[in-house]
Amino acid sequence: MDTNGLDPSLEAIPIYRYTDEDFIYKTSSTRGQGNLSEFDNLLYLKWKAANDAGLFNYTTDGVETKVIPGKYKIVAQLNANRSKMRRKPEEIMSVNQPCDPTKFNFTKINSKEILAELQYYASTGK
Repeated sequence: MDTNGLDPSLEAIPIYRYTDEDFIYKTSSTRGQGNLSEFDNLLYLKWKAANDAGLFNYTTDGVETKVIPGKYKIVAQLNANRSKMRRKPEEIMSVNQPCDPTKFNFTKINSKEILAELQYYASTGK
């Protein structure tokens, strides 16, 4: 641990560069099991460190999880705390509505809450 009491893995914001070939459409219904991509491993480690440091309003531990049948086997979760503990949503009346700097906006995100920076590179076709 460093001097601010947070896990050192939260300090650096990794840059993950990806191409179309990096997408893996096969998932595992068992959390943390199976063949994980490089990105899956990065995300899992950063998410766990942030969760362990108490940076989230609520956790995803013990939530009901289902894999939706179909080509992509998307994982769906029901987290009751998400509706109970979320911030009050801002009323949006127009897509052109100016940002209210006193309310939530992405410029207010604590840098410790940023898990990774994603950079897309076009596929090489090889």
